[in-house]
Amino acid sequence: MTIYHRKTDPKVVGGKTLKKANWDRTVERAFLCPDDIFVEQRKPGKGYKHVVSRRQVTTFLNLLPDWGEISRGLRGVILDEGGQDCDGWHDSGTVALCAWKEDLWITVTEPYRTEHAEVLAMLGVESERVEDDQHLLKYTPRQATAFALVHVLLHEFGHHHDRMTTRSRSRASRGEGYAERYAIEYAPTIWERYQDTLGW
Repeated sequence: MTIYHRKTDPKVVGGKTLKKANWDRTVERAFLCPDDIFVEQRKPGKGYKHVVSRRQVTTFLNLLPDWGEISRGLRGVILDEGGQDCDGWHDSGTVALCAWKEDLWITVTEPYRTEHAEVLAMLGVESERVEDDQHLLKYTPRQATAFALVHVLLHEFGHHHDRMTTRSRSRASRGEGYAERYAIEYAPTIWERYQDTLGW
């Protein structure tokens, strides 16, 4: 049998016994500042480009009211690749904005245009009917950035808020309607701050 001689006696310095472990109370971050949120930028993919930068995301987060509530359980924001057939997504504490097609002009259905009529009008996005149920939205770079932040990111935060305000906090149970209403209700408040800070 091998005998290991382990040091078990605490060290004595100046006649006082030192504690063997770190007994200082651990400080927990109960509140995350927007600047603490991790923003990851992935490659946009061929034919796509990011319409917002990491700096713009952080600046935008600093504009949000009720940040203490919005940031609960939030781990990060991802600027994700395009071609995913969505503007953004949400998953367990992470929200994402997808890259856009490089020309920024997007063909959408009539229901989509109607659902987003308020924010499109606010941003002054030009719309052209190309077929009976199809509209071409002619975004400028500045309009695309604003739409991604003021609407899409807020929509994904709506899903995050939905998940964090359910009992289990395991899923966003109230769906797309809740997230869309969340974004539409927040947009007018954010828009004035956005124009002053990010420029318009």
